[in-house]
Amino acid sequence: MKQTGEVMTQTRVSPGYYLMEVRCPSVADGSHPGQFVHVRCTGGLDPLLRRPLSIHRVNRQHGSFALLYRVQGKGTQLLSQKRPGDKLDLLGPLGKGFNLSLGIPTRACIHSGAKPDASLGNGFEAEPGSARDREEAVLAAGGIGVAPLVYLAEELLALGRRVLFLVGARSASDLVALGALEELQEGCHDRLRVVICTDDGSVGFRGSVAVPLEETVACRRVAAVFACGPEAMLARVIEICRQGGVPGQVSLEARMACGVGACLGCACRLHSDPGQGWPSLEPGKAVHPGTPDGSGIRTGSGKPVYAKVCREGPVFDMEEVIPE
Repeated sequence: MKQTGEVMTQTRVSPGYYLMEVRCPSVADGSHPGQFVHVRCTGGLDPLLRRPLSIHRVNRQHGSFALLYRVQGKGTQLLSQKRPGDKLDLLGPLGKGFNLSLGIPTRACIHSGAKPDASLGNGFEAEPGSARDREEAVLAAGGIGVAPLVYLAEELLALGRRVLFLVGARSASDLVALGALEELQEGCHDRLRVVICTDDGSVGFRGSVAVPLEETVACRRVAAVFACGPEAMLARVIEICRQGGVPGQVSLEARMACGVGACLGCACRLHSDPGQGWPSLEPGKAVHPGTPDGSGIRTGSGKPVYAKVCREGPVFDMEEVIPE
């Protein structure tokens, strides 16, 4: 799990935001959208703790991955001073990532030997009329929450899915991934739509990504929603999806110490029996692949349970999450 990477490039993409490309074939080959790496920012003891950073993009051919991050304190300030050729002490890839097949009803998947539906290009055989009726996977990003969703968009497009990417930020200077999205649009044959929202209206729609999300969900053309961003934004996204009966997942942010589930410093509250409160999903189903004992079975007691964001997350089904 412990890796040594080499900084290939470090670019200041906007005031306070940096894009770092790191050569580390084991992380590039073994990562999944939504996972993160735990980075030691200095060779000394100050700061002592590593910093969890979402994997932003992956280039498996070159054995590299990218980190898009915002300078928020001493650790990330030191990280921003890294130069090409510097070594990087990493743990990863860590955590549970996004479910790429969410929103596509399936009878069987390619891993169980079923013949994939070539027209969908995703390795899954859809129920007649269902996958095509709901057009898009919707990605809702707020601020630096765009970082893991670019990797997700790239993988969804590679599987042949249509993607609507809602990008939200405070102002134009906080829109730090538009170049990557333009690059994806060039090679996806019009299967990627991007809608930009800023709080101050300096670019695109004025307001939160919740507004275009609510309109899109109301049109019944959404297969699934994936979101990452501030807590208030995620709470609103979860509410919209719950009201619209749309399945979704959110990537949660949390302060972390160990990054591997040992210290319990990143615990979050979840519903113990999420299926009972989500109208679009099968009632009574309380299964989660990342429970601590590995069984995936929750208690069903109705009382909140606690999960570790670093290990059982950072990605959780929306039906599980209790918005703070």
